[in-house]
Amino acid sequence: MQGLVISREANFQPGVGWAQQALGRIAGARGLAAEAEEPFNAARDTFTAVHSRYELGRTYLDLAALTRAQGNREAVVANLRAAHRLFRILRVDKYVALTARLARQVGVVLAEDAGSR
Repeated sequence: MQGLVISREANFQPGVGWAQQALGRIAGARGLAAEAEEPFNAARDTFTAVHSRYELGRTYLDLAALTRAQGNREAVVANLRAAHRLFRILRVDKYVALTARLARQVGVVLAEDAGSR
């Protein structure tokens, strides 16, 4: 929370996003899915606003895990596909592979798997 406050006071938007991400991850690790949703959505919006595509992709992965725990398959699919698209654009092979592996685990077909590459 202190990091979020300090980043907001300094108008350092990437720091705001990182703090929001951290708060979501802490809530998720504590098994508090409902409390994790708001900071993850806020982080997604923050990283979108500052065009931080890498951190946006990582936030989509966080949201995919959260929505999977909530049983929201439609959101899992959307979040994994969004993350995968960003990581492919950025050519972050480690995260492209990670996202593809996570998608296979939950039976999600990604764009490259469907032959649209």
